[in-house]
Amino acid sequence: MGVKLSNNADSTLATAATASDVGLTVVDGSQFPTLTSGEYFYATLYTTAGTTEIVKVTARSGNALTVTRAQDGTSASGFAAGTAVSLRVNAASVQDAVSDAVLLDDSVTTAKILDANVTTAKLANGSVTNAKLADIATNRIRGRVTAGSGDVEDLTTTQVVTALQSTGYIPVARGTVANNGTLTVPDFNNLSDVVRTGVGVADVTLNVTMSSANYSVFVSGFAVDAFAQVSSKTTTTFTITTNNSSGSPTDMDFAFLVVGTV
Repeated sequence: MGVKLSNNADSTLATAATASDVGLTVVDGSQFPTLTSGEYFYATLYTTAGTTEIVKVTARSGNALTVTRAQDGTSASGFAAGTAVSLRVNAASVQDAVSDAVLLDDSVTTAKILDANVTTAKLANGSVTNAKLADIATNRIRGRVTAGSGDVEDLTTTQVVTALQSTGYIPVARGTVANNGTLTVPDFNNLSDVVRTGVGVADVTLNVTMSSANYSVFVSGFAVDAFAQVSSKTTTTFTITTNNSSGSPTDMDFAFLVVGTV
């Protein structure tokens, strides 16, 4: 697209043109460039008497030129048949050619960028904002759990926890237990079951195997004057006993968090 130039493109008017004509007919249109959509060239009409006009040719069909009159500071005039028509280098053609070669602000549209042709080197550090990333569902974290390098994936909470568990001493499971023994798992499910085996006593079974019984269980959520005890830890089970302020086992609501390695 843009301005087109050509060497030695000259002809003459085949018919006279008034100052208002937007269609000119030349003797030999083949001397001038072939134009596609959006392309154009400037032609100069001039007489031996010194009358000159520059027109912008926006389409050519054989010897017929579609033009915009009075370009580059000239005025529209009437011309007789036989008037010289020439494609010359003028100020407008040079300015347009430079503009075509230099990208102006906001001048590049998406349609002008070839698919898969913007390389990493062309992106400034920190230039891609979160708003320009693909949308992500609620409660997802971007990362990758598929083996090998590859595209970023949207991970669920369970996938994130599983990935973290394989790397170090981190939260493995957590849950909330009502005083009737009902278990609620709020986030990640590494719990198999919680069973009330007595007053204030709950046996917890994990559905993962800890690397050893040397893991930590934090219990909270009960009255400030109550306390809990963790006992009988194995790599897959442990027991929580909740006690009132007198030290007697008592059924009560509590929450727990298991931290360790698997």
